[in-house]
Amino acid sequence: MFLITIAILGVIAISWRINYSLKKVSKNNVFELPSWGKNLLSGVISFIIWFINLCLLLLIKKLTEYERHRTYTAYNFSVAFKLTLAQFLNTAIIPVIINI
Repeated sequence: MFLITIAILGVIAISWRINYSLKKVSKNNVFELPSWGKNLLSGVISFIIWFINLCLLLLIKKLTEYERHRTYTAYNFSVAFKLTLAQFLNTAIIPVIINI
């Protein structure tokens, strides 16, 4: 769990730094990424978000097994709730924070 948290914070820091650098360079009109570069960067960031969501799915399923739910329905509900919250944070909230 600790390593996943460090990985997510690292991705946030790298994404924020790239975004900050691009905004700073764009204001000075020194360098502007070509359209294919922006598309490539957007694709890479989308892939990173997808990969983190996949890791979250596997991690949440493993951790939920240790909770020892009495029914399979309770297990599925717990996984669904945690996964929904984690993916919402990773897909919606973190990109908004980065673009501030």
